[in-house]
Amino acid sequence: MSVSDVCFASANSKDGFISFFDQVFGACSYRYILKGGSGTGKSSLMKKLGAAAEELGYQTEYILCSSDPDSVDGIIITDLGVCMIDGTAPHLCDVDLPGINSELVNLGNYWNKQKLALCTEEIKTKCAEKSALYAKAYNCLNAIDRVENITKGCSYPAFNHEKAEAYAARLTKQFVPYALGKEKIRLIDSVGMKGFKTLSSFEAGTNYKIKPLYLTEYLLLNTIYQSLHQKHLEMRISYRFLDTAAIDGIYLPQQDVSFTIGHAKDDCDKLINTERFVDKAFLAKGKNKLRFARRCEDELSSMLTDFFAQIAEAHFSIENDYIQAMNFTKLTQDTNRLIKKILQEHR
Repeated sequence: MSVSDVCFASANSKDGFISFFDQVFGACSYRYILKGGSGTGKSSLMKKLGAAAEELGYQTEYILCSSDPDSVDGIIITDLGVCMIDGTAPHLCDVDLPGINSELVNLGNYWNKQKLALCTEEIKTKCAEKSALYAKAYNCLNAIDRVENITKGCSYPAFNHEKAEAYAARLTKQFVPYALGKEKIRLIDSVGMKGFKTLSSFEAGTNYKIKPLYLTEYLLLNTIYQSLHQKHLEMRISYRFLDTAAIDGIYLPQQDVSFTIGHAKDDCDKLINTERFVDKAFLAKGKNKLRFARRCEDELSSMLTDFFAQIAEAHFSIENDYIQAMNFTKLTQDTNRLIKKILQEHR
């Protein structure tokens, strides 16, 4: 799979679990919805289908799990208008018009219930532990957001919107649409069991990085987005996992240009210095609060990654119990037939 064909469609945010599944998968004409517990092979099946589609030359997108980026939540075979989605909690996708635009694939048919029964109490305990840890993680994310409100209170009034708008108009003047384009949501950042993760999916021929400055970089990126939006350009938009009201990435596929948050040390063609649009004297007045807020956020971020490490331990323990109860020989035979059927029926 190419790095340009992977993204997230959900986020662990200050408001809990946020899903963009409807927006990401909504354009597909046919959906296969997978059901089954952890370890039943949903992600493996989707990866196999994606590999088979790519082998036939079809453009394929992989939607990664925001909690475990090594796992796949869905794939889109763009050329066929077909997708396969993990429909278990917390996604809770279901069939719409069975056999017409969607169908259910239940991988729970391949587990041994007698074997699972032997692990009942362990699974119950681990599920309860995992749920409690997620609640703590979301509380932590909410606390980070509240600390960021302190930062915004000190930095946002210092941002010169008029100057930023004039700059954005000059910058985006060069981008002319080849045809009226649509905007697609494709998230590139997440936090989960592997810590903080940023995908390289928006790496382009020309990469603009907006230098972070007490969150005013998001005001600047939004200003650039508004200027691009008026041109009706084809765009892929990424929202922050913490606050999905804020844009943290823009990719223009027709122009092969990206705008993301970053530093000079990152691989970029042009660094946009956010300081140009901020009243430094005003910012200096709140320097003590800004430093305090940054220390708090660092501590909370460390706490957050610890919670997710504990979530991972519980999650993979549950997954192992299900793996031990699965008939993977039968599953492999049937899913190979399913993959062949999908690629033949929708070509």
